Order: sequence, then C-alpha cells, then structure tokens
Amino acid sequence: PYAADNHQKENAEYIESEGAAVTIHSTSDDPSALVRYLLEWKSNPEILKEMGHNSLRLSNVNAAYQTVAYFFPH
Repeated sequence: PYAADNHQKENAEYIESEGAAVTIHSTSDDPSALVRYLLEWKSNPEILKEMGHNSLRLSNVNAAYQTVAYFFPH
C-alpha cells in the first residue's frame, strides 16, 4: 500500500485484466466483496481453475534460473 508510484496497484490491475486475479481495494465501500467472491468461487470452482491457467500463462517458470544465470554467467 505504500509503494512508490502505485506499482503494486498497477501490477494487481494488470494481473486482474488478464483474468488471473481479482482485486478488492482496501478503500472499498463494500467490505462484503471478499465474501461474495468466495461464495461465487465455491459454487463455481471452474472460475478458479481458469484463473489458475491464466496465472500460469503470465508466469515465468524459469525466473530463478534466469536470475542466477544473469548474475553468474558461464
């Protein structure tokens, strides 16, 4: 919540726009939003499965290897 230039918010909104997450802002006027999401996911687990696939699509499964290779080239 205290990141410079709203990077956390921008990252969260990007991931949400790609269908891999939902965001609930801490300043939301509706504190029951989380409960509604949880109930929706409970009744339709396919939503979570799709979000998982979208999250994997956005990920870099080789990030650790790439980081080490960058700092310690062969």
